[in-house]
Amino acid sequence: MSPNSPLTPTPDLPLKAEKMPLYPSYPSISEAILAIEAQAPLTTPNQVFVALMSYHNTLLDQLEREHA
Repeated sequence: MSPNSPLTPTPDLPLKAEKMPLYPSYPSISEAILAIEAQAPLTTPNQVFVALMSYHNTLLDQLEREHA
């Protein structure tokens, strides 16, 4: 990956174990994966970020349900 690639990781990305309210959450991890696969191919950094945040929110919901 070249240094100027839009998919180059950003080291100071503020990813925390908190839900990101701007992005959706799915009822289960498998539904999140199916929804993301349905959008493939993800061709822009924004599409990738929305997919990641949706999965992130869903994962946090799942963990909260399992440990409630």
